[in-house]
Parts: sequence; C-alpha cells; structure tokens
Amino acid sequence: MTKPKLMSGITFNVLVLGATSLLTDVSSEMIFALLPFFMVDVLGAEMVVVGLIEGAAESTASPSPFWATPCPRS
Repeated sequence: MTKPKLMSGITFNVLVLGATSLLTDVSSEMIFALLPFFMVDVLGAEMVVVGLIEGAAESTASPSPFWATPCPRS
C-alpha cells in the first residue's frame, strides 16, 4: 500500500496564486492598521475626522451582507 503524496494535484500555478493571495491579504491588513496613524501624522487630519471616516466605513460594511442576501419567495 502506497501513501498518497501531500502535494498531489497541486500545480505550480496554484501554489503561486496561493502565495500571492496570502501576501495580498497580509499587506492589506497591515495598511488598514496603519492608515489612521498616516492620516493624523502625515496628512494632519484631526482625530474626529478619522473617527467619522472609520464610523462611516463600519456602518456601510456591517449591513451589506443583509442587503446582498435575496429575499425568500413565498
């Protein structure tokens, strides 16, 4: 009885696309964490403005899954 290979069926393209997706996700998470500091220190925005922008982003992102789901038909 032979053991199945761990990487059987995974091509080079799949590995490259997976690595690209991982690096893109990590970089976007790093940018989102640093964006308020950039806005305050470099752009000179006030903390109130940063809070309003973050609040608007959260309020539009939170209900969007409810808008995207189709209504059940009776």
